[in-house]
Amino acid sequence: MLYQAWAFVAPGLYEHEKKLALPLVIGSTVLFLTGVAVLLLLRLRQGVQLHPQFRAQVDQPGAGHRGLFQLRDHDVPRFGVTFEIPIVVIVLVRMGLVSLEKLRDARPTSSWGLSSSPRW
Repeated sequence: MLYQAWAFVAPGLYEHEKKLALPLVIGSTVLFLTGVAVLLLLRLRQGVQLHPQFRAQVDQPGAGHRGLFQLRDHDVPRFGVTFEIPIVVIVLVRMGLVSLEKLRDARPTSSWGLSSSPRW
């Protein structure tokens, strides 16, 4: 499916846009899978351990793990897409729709006493 999408979009792109596409596809895939890993390793594991009522439903003989899979299937796209926010920001900056100055100004100040602008 990814190849078909690329074959449809590629003829309308400039060379510099084509060069940007490969890192974006790889980066977005890695970030999406990272979000899924966070969901699986942290949230579901803690959720099953912390909610005894939910665990009792899942552990009943003959009940299967339907409730657990519904929770995971429901949250996988949310976590994956949430972890792709850096890709969206990069694309918006490269398109010129958002400037780095606006992003710096919109960054909230930290309650830990850190400055809102980086010192690099």
